[in-house]
Amino acid sequence: MRSSCVLCALLAFCLVPVSLRATPDLRRGFAAAELTVFPDDRLAHRFYYLPGAFTIATTDDGAPDLHLLSMRYTGTRAAGDQGTFLTRSILTIRIILESPDSELLEAAKRELQTSRRRRVDLRPMPMQRTESAVVYAALNPETGETGDSTLLPSGSLEESTEAETSGTYWSQRVFTLRLGDQDAQLLLHAFEAGQMAMSLGWALVANAISTSQEFSELSGSPELVAALRERLDLENPEGEAVRPVVVRAGATAVELDTARWPHLLKKIDLNSAVPPGYAALQIYCYDFRNGLAKDTFEKRIDLSAQSVAGTPVGLSVIFKSDTPDLYSHTARFSIAVRLDQPFSYRVREVALDGQERLVTDWTESHSWADVLDITRRPSEEEIEHEASLIDF
Repeated sequence: MRSSCVLCALLAFCLVPVSLRATPDLRRGFAAAELTVFPDDRLAHRFYYLPGAFTIATTDDGAPDLHLLSMRYTGTRAAGDQGTFLTRSILTIRIILESPDSELLEAAKRELQTSRRRRVDLRPMPMQRTESAVVYAALNPETGETGDSTLLPSGSLEESTEAETSGTYWSQRVFTLRLGDQDAQLLLHAFEAGQMAMSLGWALVANAISTSQEFSELSGSPELVAALRERLDLENPEGEAVRPVVVRAGATAVELDTARWPHLLKKIDLNSAVPPGYAALQIYCYDFRNGLAKDTFEKRIDLSAQSVAGTPVGLSVIFKSDTPDLYSHTARFSIAVRLDQPFSYRVREVALDGQERLVTDWTESHSWADVLDITRRPSEEEIEHEASLIDF
């Protein structure tokens, strides 16, 4: 049973008219207690601040919290691909997002309230997208020089099992990158060589009023900057003040001594089952990132698989309207599940009025290798309506 008070508070936020939603004005930033703040273009009492930089988390032994999981797959009878040899590898990096401390935020708020002679609302600038790119290169142990850089495919940020928020911005997330066979083999070779350098380029995008689409300049190696710019692919609508803007960007480098920290690389065999806690399925939902579900508060996918003991095991993954940049999730079952047996899934939504609606019935799938994309597809009526608006 949902708490009516919590639900009303959530709905009150979700039902705010679009014209009153967050619209930071990056042209009018100023300092308040050494914190740069930006006013809302409509609400005189509202101000926004930016997050800090990305850093790579470390474990208790000082190692970067970075892991390359290499999974060998030789096909299953259920999938009809016996004899196939594939390496399905996943690179994960735990990311920390620095934010202003609570004392600085309180000082900035007091200064704003004193100068404005009214109560003010100081909040994080809402982010719409996060884009990233990773390059790596082998290190020469004798000279310390790096070899040629290799660009990896694009990845995504997912919720961390650690504390997700600190009352301001999110504090920790996990960068997840699925690798194809060729990229996996190259990265494995670099890992096993003993030492390598890796660099993560990142860019945070918000819808704001700005004279430029890059309020914060992209940084890093030429390969990183070029990859980020291509993945951002920001539109530049003429005559529109509000646009997607890169509000914070940077590059975070780390040197990996895999001889010292061999646990950063782990290999498992996926002949018949995936162990508990390991990546089983990659799920995507672009509804909230691309504004495809304005009438939806959250979207859920329910999964059901067969455990190695023969009993069913379930798992649910939720995508939320208030975190549109979280469009990817790696499903990890709490107990080992069989890959030679099919899994089932269904999709549900919670509307803005709190009502739950079933989007799909249970669907069975025999392929654990495919990516599940539950992004909403436009109906025929919506397609016809959009076509009618095109002026030939």
